[in-house]
Amino acid sequence: MQTRGATRPAQLALAALLAVAVAVAFADSSIVVLALPDLYAELETSIPGVSFVVTAYNLVVAIGAFVCLPLARRYSPARLVLVGLVIFGASSIGSAASGDLATLIAFRSLQGLGAVLLLVGSLPLLISVRGSTRSGIALWTLAGTLGAALGPALGGALTEAFDWRAIFIVQAPIAFVAILATTRRYRSEVPFEAPTDSTRPAPAANSAPPLPVAARRRPSASPPPAAPPAAARWNSLRWCAASPRRRFHHALAR
Repeated sequence: MQTRGATRPAQLALAALLAVAVAVAFADSSIVVLALPDLYAELETSIPGVSFVVTAYNLVVAIGAFVCLPLARRYSPARLVLVGLVIFGASSIGSAASGDLATLIAFRSLQGLGAVLLLVGSLPLLISVRGSTRSGIALWTLAGTLGAALGPALGGALTEAFDWRAIFIVQAPIAFVAILATTRRYRSEVPFEAPTDSTRPAPAANSAPPLPVAARRRPSASPPPAAPPAAARWNSLRWCAASPRRRFHHALAR
C-alpha cells in the first residue's frame, strides 16, 4: 500500500491522539468502578446487576480480541481504528443517555466492541506512524498501562465533580477528534492498482497500428530430422557390403 507523504507534526499529532484513545479504551475497563454506588442508587438495581456494567465491557473485549485479530491482516489498520472509534464514541453517548440498567449494559457491550477494533488496529497504525516497530509497541503499551492505572481515579473524580454520566460524556469528544485525525490518515493511503485498458494512454494519431499477435510471433524453427533407427542403419551397412551382382538381382526383382 502506498502512502502519500505526511508532515512530521501531523504524524506526531496522530500518534498522540491514538495513544489517548488507547488509554481511554483501557481505562474503560475500570473507570466506572467508583461510580457503581451512584449507579446502584439511581437505577434502583441489585449489586450483581450493577456489576455487569463493568463485566459486560471486559467480557466483550476479552472475547472480541481473539475474534477480531484476523481482521488486522485483511483490512487497513486505519479502517479498523475508524470503525472502532465511531462505535466507541456513539456507544459512549448512548451510555450517558441511558435511563435503565439494561440499556446501559447494552451500550457498554457496544463500547467494548468498538474498543476491540480500536485496540486491534491502533497497534499496527502506531507502528506505521512512528516508523519503528519498537517505538510503536512502546507507545501503545505505555498508553494502555497508564489508562488502566488511572481509570478508577479519573472515573471517581468525574463522578464526584459532576455525575456518573460525565464519565461517558468526556469520552465522546476524544473519540471525535481521533476520528478526524484517523480519517485524514486513511484518505492518504492509496492502494497500488495496476494500469487497466481504460487508464492506458491512447496511441498517437500518426503512430502505426499495432501488429496482430500472430504477426509479432517469430516463426519457430523446424525441428531437426530424427535419427534413423538402429535396424535401418544396420540394413544400410549390409546393403553397402553386398556384391554388385546381388544388387543387380535385387534391382531385377523390384
